[in-house]
This record gives sequence, C-alpha cells and structure tokens, in this order.
Amino acid sequence: MGTNGDDSHVLKDEDVYFSRGHDCFNKGLYDEAIENFTKAIQINPRPSGFTYYSRGMVYAKKRLSDLCLSDVKKAADLGYEPARRILKKHFNIDY
Repeated sequence: MGTNGDDSHVLKDEDVYFSRGHDCFNKGLYDEAIENFTKAIQINPRPSGFTYYSRGMVYAKKRLSDLCLSDVKKAADLGYEPARRILKKHFNIDY
C-alpha cells in the first residue's frame, strides 16, 4: 500500500503493464503482450475484465482457443459486456 494507505501505486503499475501489453499486441509481439497483460493481472488484486479480455484477444491471435475462452469468460464474470458478445459470436455460448 502507498503511504496514504491506498493502493493507487498498484493501479499505476497495472496501467503501465496494460499499456505495454497493448503496444506489443499492436506490433505483433504476442508473447510479450501476454507477459505484460499477465503482469497487470498479477499485481492488481482486482484486475479489470478488460485486462482479461485483452489477454484473451492475444490468445485468439495465437490460435490458443482454450486460453482465449478462459480469459474471455473471466472478463465476462467481471462484468465486461463485450466479452459476453464474443462468447456468443465466436464460441456460441450464452454467458
């Protein structure tokens, strides 16, 4: 925790890894993108659904369907609505 008793430094660190993940994804550096999204998830005790969704999209690019499905489901569980649409459209799952 930060000196004020908050966890704002954790969120800033998560943002750094999240941004790096997107940069790597956009450059086609999928393994590096996965590493960065994973780090963002690990350091935040309450990661966002969008972070799981983003990592899931990298898994999709790498044709790792099981890992993609797992992350997209987690994103949906965390309330990220676009994940539900992906589950329906690409996996034919009502979630």
